[in-house]
Amino acid sequence: MNEQQAKFEGLKSFELGKGRAPALNNAFIVAACASKTDTALLLKAYLFGWDIANLANNALPGSPSIQTYANIVTGLENAS
Repeated sequence: MNEQQAKFEGLKSFELGKGRAPALNNAFIVAACASKTDTALLLKAYLFGWDIANLANNALPGSPSIQTYANIVTGLENAS
């Protein structure tokens, strides 16, 4: 798992109605711990994805959160 995938997992969790805590997504925790990428970076990326999905929810078209959301979905978001 890389940071981009972790952001996407956070985004999906929001869309599925899961709370912000990564521990609520057991599959993510297992994948993050098994990854060679630093787990703390993956947790941060997951939370970033969840937060962006939350901000983009009902946001006005053209809002920065809408663009970032689209970038995560299309895989173009730079590592933060």
